[in-house]
Amino acid sequence: MIDIHTHIIPSIDDGAESVEETFNLIKEAKEARVYRYYFDSSLYNWLL
Repeated sequence: MIDIHTHIIPSIDDGAESVEETFNLIKEAKEARVYRYYFDSSLYNWLL
């Protein structure tokens, strides 16, 4: 499975509330066989 809309990065948009939650979400996704994530330009704009 490929996740093309994810909110796992903490403190961005309505994403995870902590790094710990991010790792838990990644673990759950791995168990659901998600093997690829795509991040869009909203992440890039946040980094600027």
